[in-house]
Amino acid sequence: MGGVVFQALEAPYEMNVKHQITEKRGQLVDKIHSLATGYSLNEVSRDNLTTELEKLLVDYQQYIHTETKDSGWDGKELDPDGDPDQEEYTQWSFASALLYAITVMTTIGE
Repeated sequence: MGGVVFQALEAPYEMNVKHQITEKRGQLVDKIHSLATGYSLNEVSRDNLTTELEKLLVDYQQYIHTETKDSGWDGKELDPDGDPDQEEYTQWSFASALLYAITVMTTIGE
């Protein structure tokens, strides 16, 4: 019963975090592409390009650090090419949730 409960509670949250990170990475790639296009068309100077890219990458680095530390992100993202099977992309499979429930019960005891 504990495995089912932990899987039902934790897997959707984990999938939501992974979805947000995948989306944020896509937005970063779009912004970098836009800046690079502006630079190649001489709409953005080299100094502005360097400054903007550095700011974007530092902001993304801080975002990833926060998601790893506060949201428990494990460094794995969703497959951007399709709708993935939840079991394949989450650490909260039934087996791992059951193991966690057993560990909690044996640690706490009666």
